[in-house]
Amino acid sequence: MSDAPRRFYKEVAVREAADGFAITLDGREIKTPGGNALHVSKRALADGVAAEWEAQTKQIVPATMPFTRFAYVAIDHTRGHRDERVNILVRYAETD
Repeated sequence: MSDAPRRFYKEVAVREAADGFAITLDGREIKTPGGNALHVSKRALADGVAAEWEAQTKQIVPATMPFTRFAYVAIDHTRGHRDERVNILVRYAETD
């Protein structure tokens, strides 16, 4: 785990944003690997993401942060591509 990044923040918080809830580290919003703001639509999900960041000790271990990882994927791979993703899901659903 020595390759894992060190925890660099002291405070984790959730605050309301125009499009839902933002998770902050020392008052700064978290960004996804794609550079997008990590905003989620539900408070419960925001609280779950915040709890994962709070649970990190000396190092940040992404494998222990499933809510954060799912949110990253949802934001980076679907925003701006909603119609395309819906069509893929509909085609898949037709096979059931």
